[in-house]
Amino acid sequence: MTDAINHQHSVRQSLIGAAILTSVLGISCGLAATAASNNFFTGGKPDGWPRFSEVLFFCSTTMFASSVGGWLTAGLFSGVYSASVAGTVAGMLLRLFLPLGALAWLGSVDPALLNECGAGRLLVLLYMVMLLTYTLLHVRMHPSRSDSHFNDHTNTGRS
Repeated sequence: MTDAINHQHSVRQSLIGAAILTSVLGISCGLAATAASNNFFTGGKPDGWPRFSEVLFFCSTTMFASSVGGWLTAGLFSGVYSASVAGTVAGMLLRLFLPLGALAWLGSVDPALLNECGAGRLLVLLYMVMLLTYTLLHVRMHPSRSDSHFNDHTNTGRS
């Protein structure tokens, strides 16, 4: 019975965390669009940020897949004690290597988008924002923080 309750708690926390990560990413992309429209990234040059819609789509899609995918991957395995470490590592690898792979792929396919149009800068900026959000979510609401089934394995019955 407790496994079913822990699984429901884990799924609920995973979905809440995914919604928070999606909201933070949306707000961050909106702020980046506002900054780009005010020529913030180009040092006040009147031409603005060229190909910004492509840059924003690429970076936001990459960060959505890596941050929300990493959170859900880690959260789905957190209710099972033996699989929680594997789930956390899989989520971290997805969160880390998807943006790195995207940067490497973009550098080989369209270096102008990466260098001149600022895709690399925006991807790193969004990665840092999402990493901070992910860390705060993990510390504040990760199911393993409050579930008693983790303490059951270390409780020896001694006072």
